[in-house]
Amino acid sequence: MAMGTVGEEPSEECGCEDGKKKSRCECQSDTETESSGDDSSDDESDEEIKRYYRQIRETEGFHVDEPPPNTMGGIKPWYVEDTVIECTLFAINDYNMKNTNANLELVEIVKVNAMAVRGLRYYITFVAQDSSGEKRNYQTIVWWGIWEIHVQLFRPEPVKKGDPKKLRLDKKSSEIAP
Repeated sequence: MAMGTVGEEPSEECGCEDGKKKSRCECQSDTETESSGDDSSDDESDEEIKRYYRQIRETEGFHVDEPPPNTMGGIKPWYVEDTVIECTLFAINDYNMKNTNANLELVEIVKVNAMAVRGLRYYITFVAQDSSGEKRNYQTIVWWGIWEIHVQLFRPEPVKKGDPKKLRLDKKSSEIAP
């Protein structure tokens, strides 16, 4: 049986419909491109990607796992480094300047995620203490560019009941609870 190339007119020798161009005629067999019938790895990969993007959507980027292996870019868990500390302090200072009677001080950086976007966009969850000594979890998104820093979001961390991944402040003991 004659083998044709993709997009080629079917030959008279193949059993395909005469005169109709097909992207691939039935008589062509390429073992490298044919699936073995086991689509479970594709299904698992699709599920991982869906789970990852669901995490981004539900937590707005603050609580995500590593992106699936075949995902380009995206938000990834990061580490506390000098730049992250500087961005967190910058965000707190920006908040204190914009809000009268606000006097937040950084206690601890709890979690950091980052995404490369003409610099880095940091998704930082941290604990801050106000002038009365009350501690609370906050979240900030800070964009760190080559020549500038921008605070894109600053808020108390939203708390959902029953969500074990979110960190909360234990009001009774003033300790950070898992």
